[in-house]
Amino acid sequence: MSIWKVIFGLLVFIVINISLIAQTQYNYIAVKNDHGKWGYINEKFQVVVPFEYEKALDFEMNLGWVYKDSAFHCINKDNDVVFSCNYKEVFPFKEGFARIYSGKKYGFIDRTGKLIVQPIYDYAEDFSEGLACVKKGGYYGYIDYQGALVIECEYIKASGFSNGYAVVEERNFIDKKGKIVFETSSFTNVRPFSEGLAAVSITWPNIFGYIDTTGKLAIAYKYEEAGDFSEGLAKVRFSNSLKWGYIDKSGKQIIKSGFNYTSGFNEGMAMVSLVIKNNDKEISKFGFINTKGKLVIPVKLDFASDFKNGIAHVFINDKEFLINKSGKCVYYCP
Repeated sequence: MSIWKVIFGLLVFIVINISLIAQTQYNYIAVKNDHGKWGYINEKFQVVVPFEYEKALDFEMNLGWVYKDSAFHCINKDNDVVFSCNYKEVFPFKEGFARIYSGKKYGFIDRTGKLIVQPIYDYAEDFSEGLACVKKGGYYGYIDYQGALVIECEYIKASGFSNGYAVVEERNFIDKKGKIVFETSSFTNVRPFSEGLAAVSITWPNIFGYIDTTGKLAIAYKYEEAGDFSEGLAKVRFSNSLKWGYIDKSGKQIIKSGFNYTSGFNEGMAMVSLVIKNNDKEISKFGFINTKGKLVIPVKLDFASDFKNGIAHVFINDKEFLINKSGKCVYYCP
């Protein structure tokens, strides 16, 4: 890959992200009415797109996908159709491009509907930091915004790029030229970077610590399981415990170990679960904590999604509700 392609790709990435920051963001959420038709609500829970679609996906980058009359349509905030297409499946826009699935293969289109990457890949992930992980012939590699294969498909396992690096084969970090970085021969397992840190292990069974983006050990090896950092915290589990807690970037435990399951933080909230006995059976119930570890929404939900735009999807007795961060039902309410 030439240096000019790298520079061009970086410039496109910067231009796209600057233009997105300058735009007003319309984070509409797809919802369904009692008649099975889909529309959208805004962050004030007001209906902003009428219920007229058979399917709908949440807005990303000010565009939403809807399905009607046997075709997918990309709509804007005013419910105007930007373009239509007949792919088997479509995905939300990321970094200006959307994955499409056609003829059992994946490709990419831009925000005008133009096919940028032909559907030739067995699998593809969204673009991340200017590159997308793709799979062909049983192996993973990476393409740029123009669809050029900049890192050959030669890996059995691979992650998307974050903080300038991707994880391949679960034990090596590569840069955007495909070069292995750091001294990785001693790693037995590595996780992708998040907020400047990555969980790594040098033993088997795995005991994880965290390195920074220079490869220097930042948090000592002492965790049997270690998650990504989000909003300054990472979930961890010590080898002598079955419960999860959270640490900060210095390795200080901020939220004590006490949960059977935890998620990363989104919008100041993390989903947690406890195993509860019910009629001699053990079942998992879910709730939410804030970044101080306070249980904001009680552990009584059958399941829940992460918060997005101030709303989480939750389930109780097989019925779906949308709740806000105080736990109040805002849609699908009884």
